[in-house]
Amino acid sequence: MHGPDDSIDPLQDEPIKDVLTRLIASGKSYAQAEIDRQKIWVREISLQFGIIAGLIALAAFLTLASTVGLIVGIIIALIPAMGAWGATAVVVGGVLIVVFLLLMSARNRFRRLISEERP
Repeated sequence: MHGPDDSIDPLQDEPIKDVLTRLIASGKSYAQAEIDRQKIWVREISLQFGIIAGLIALAAFLTLASTVGLIVGIIIALIPAMGAWGATAVVVGGVLIVVFLLLMSARNRFRRLISEERP
């Protein structure tokens, strides 16, 4: 007969090998769940970046289209004063000057950036 002191604790009778096997299996399950969670997160971020890229591309296209419209409108407005070729030359020349100034500014910034000493 078993007395009150003879009760068997199931955890004490379990071999260490079984405990370690269960621990490793639990760790693998946790790691796989974490990997799956990260994959879902990466897919969501990728989807959002795709949407952001599409919105930026659409904004760039509309900006370009409106700039072309503005340039054509300025040419049309100047035609009565200086003729079609004169208006075109003035507007295209003005646009090229703006482009040149923007490129010079970018070049100067790049040169400043690469000439700075890094810690």
